[in-house]
Formats: sequence, structure tokens, C-alpha cells
Amino acid sequence: MATVKFFKVEDDTAILFGANGTALTASLAAVAGMISNIKFPIPTFPMWIYFLGLIFAFGSKMVIMIYNGDILEREKSQATRDFLLEIKDGPNLDDALKADWDTSWKMMDGRRKILLSIETAERMNYWRSLLFFASALCFLIATSSVIWFVGTKASI
Repeated sequence: MATVKFFKVEDDTAILFGANGTALTASLAAVAGMISNIKFPIPTFPMWIYFLGLIFAFGSKMVIMIYNGDILEREKSQATRDFLLEIKDGPNLDDALKADWDTSWKMMDGRRKILLSIETAERMNYWRSLLFFASALCFLIATSSVIWFVGTKASI
């Protein structure tokens, strides 16, 4: 029987969680006056954008987890199918095991029916990239708005 190799989609959302989460925390601390000597209030707009970026990052991570779960289940199902086909023709399969074989085949067939279709998998890949870039764009917009705001309010 062939060895199963699991193909997984790399989880590249850690940078987004770090960027948006750290920036949101720093913004909240600055608003609370803990780390900032700025004598004017920082607007809440960037914090909401960072928060939206975190939501998009979580969405991207959920898509990756669904996608990887489907790939893992698909490969396990294929290994089970190969194993069942291999033992079906074996000389040691008596009548009691044939009934178990039929049950196992039906269970395997039922699990294969809940797998993602090709069209759905392609759409999920599209949504993963869309959510990833939306999160990165949120970080850029919020950070640039903070820089712009501080630049316009700071006295030189």
C-alpha cells in the first residue's frame, strides 16, 4: 500500500495577527494615555480599522483550517478506500468480515460525500487570498492614518 503524503496550505496569517493586534493594542494604550506624551486625543478610526483587519485575518485563518481539514479528510478517505480494496480480494476474508467490509465501505463512502467540491475549493482559495489582502490593506490604511494624524497635529 502506498504511503500517504499530506499536502497542506501554509498558514500565513500570523503576520497579520501580529501586525493588526499589536497596532490595535498600542493604539488603545495611547488613547488611554499609558505610552503617549501626545497632548491631543488620537481618533478611534484607526482602532476600528485594525480591529476589522483582525477580523479579516481570522476569516483567512478559518478558510485555511477548513481547506486543510478537507485535504486531510480526503487523503485519509483515499487511504481507507485503497486499504478496503486491497483486503476485499484477500483469501482470508470470511463471511463475517465481508459484512464488516460492506459497513466500512458505506462509512467511507458517506464521509467522501461531505468533502468539498472542486468549485468550492477554488472559491475558498479565492476567499482566503481576498481576506488576507483585506487584512493587510486594513493595517496599511490604519497605520497611514495614524501617521497622517500625528503629522498634522505635532508641532515642529
